[in-house]
Amino acid sequence: KVKPAFPPNGWWSVVDGDHSLVFDFGKVTHVKEIYFCCANAASTPKEMKVTDGHFLPDYSGYKYDSKLYFQLAGDIIDQDPMEIIFQGGLTCEEVIEMLNEYPSENKFKSFLSLDGKTQFVFYQRGSRTSALNYYFGGENSCSEDVVMVNNVKRHNNTIDDVEYRALTLQELRGIRAIILDKCLKEGWTSSRDNQTVLRPEDVNLYDLSKHLIKPLTEERNCSFKELFHSGSTKPTYYCSHWWGESVFDFISCVENHAQKNELTLQTATYWVCAYANRQHDLGVDLGNDPSQSSFSKAMQIAKGVLLVCDVEAIVTSRIWVDFELYRTIVTSSNLDVVIHANG
Repeated sequence: KVKPAFPPNGWWSVVDGDHSLVFDFGKVTHVKEIYFCCANAASTPKEMKVTDGHFLPDYSGYKYDSKLYFQLAGDIIDQDPMEIIFQGGLTCEEVIEMLNEYPSENKFKSFLSLDGKTQFVFYQRGSRTSALNYYFGGENSCSEDVVMVNNVKRHNNTIDDVEYRALTLQELRGIRAIILDKCLKEGWTSSRDNQTVLRPEDVNLYDLSKHLIKPLTEERNCSFKELFHSGSTKPTYYCSHWWGESVFDFISCVENHAQKNELTLQTATYWVCAYANRQHDLGVDLGNDPSQSSFSKAMQIAKGVLLVCDVEAIVTSRIWVDFELYRTIVTSSNLDVVIHANG
């Protein structure tokens, strides 16, 4: 009665000596039992691990080495990373040695070349998919997202009601793609000191506002949402967060939340202040009365509030976040919490 483990939506992933059988059920699925059947004794694996793809198995015994890497961004080069000098004057061997001595909690880490023009990601054996999902998302649509964002200015649509300027999940993915595309190419630097060279995953909303949001919206004095073609969009969830978090971490949290709640591309809509408010005319959207601000208006029509929390809970020290949580409590609204930790 046991069916073979090769459905149309299953595939093998092979990394050196590790073999993974991956399944895409298309939605949240509860699995009660898993059966393994090997063709012969010689093919019996020495070790088997089961994961739902969101919680990494224990790879503490797995090491970094110079073969486990991919180039993430920057100038396309054919040069082996073993020949590259990375920032801090580190050779590839020194990077690998450092990662094995002080491994990253999420099992992968990226490094910029000394000239800041290329970026490589090194990962532990068995963690390539986790790294790719973090940088590109679960769907291989990065190139389409870049095209979408590069074409955002070719219309004059406006959305007068600020509460209807929610972003779709696809638009959030597009923002991640454009950061990958432009961060190194344009030499983005930190908004703190205007000197520190940023990796794509270092970019927070202060940095994104400086390099992308404000420059693209200045001419039309519009919100970033109004640059997209989707038009008026009602939020399913209102996002409570702080600007100092990594944009990549934020989008990863939203993707996870959408999947856990089985939201479709049509229903996965999130109101995010940085993209909804017109940054060159904040007085109009915010107003003088918090209860009549864009924040309150969006919370009133959203299904619930999504608190995107960092592991140190810095988000709760922000007065606007405290106001949002207070309002959520007094109105008995739904509250979901997502914490980005360990990848």
